[in-house]
Amino acid sequence: MNLARTQELFFGALCGEEVDRSFLAGEDRLGVYARMFIYRQVEALRADFPETAAKLGDEAFFALVERYVRAHPSEHPDLGRLGRHFAAFCPEEVRELAALEWARAEVFFEAEATAASAEEFARTLRVRIIPALRLASRTAVWRKGFDVHEVELDADEARALGLALGGASFIEICGAFADAETAHAALQSWIAEGWVAAS
Repeated sequence: MNLARTQELFFGALCGEEVDRSFLAGEDRLGVYARMFIYRQVEALRADFPETAAKLGDEAFFALVERYVRAHPSEHPDLGRLGRHFAAFCPEEVRELAALEWARAEVFFEAEATAASAEEFARTLRVRIIPALRLASRTAVWRKGFDVHEVELDADEARALGLALGGASFIEICGAFADAETAHAALQSWIAEGWVAAS
């Protein structure tokens, strides 16, 4: 058996797949590796989704993670990226909470960006949102330095921010609000919070 096939079978065994283990000596040691492999992933996801884990309980969270890592095995050397599909995989009763927790974790991956000044924005009317901001349902989550902030938005502002994150134009973003005054106030607050990136 060549090395590539051996590695394929070994990884399948670690992921809980039914494989012919006769190719490996010391099956007990393989069991230890497999348990360590899943426990490490459970703990990595628990670190990113502590409230989701607490709400589900240890046993249900462990079982959910076991199913998740089989469906979405890690494809990145950083276990901090493991949870990118987890919220969608969660049961409905915790899905929104998990999405919010992933947004909090994900903003740390993004690079810093210089915020636009009010003067620059008035000159360009360009609404380019900083990379370290996410919208989870109606909650905006963003990072300033090492601090993560979040605020719940009303429906119109959440829709406008979603448009901005999707690259919509200034006119399209303003159209999400009920009137020009509300749009102006919201965009002023985005600039004050540093959500709008400099050109």
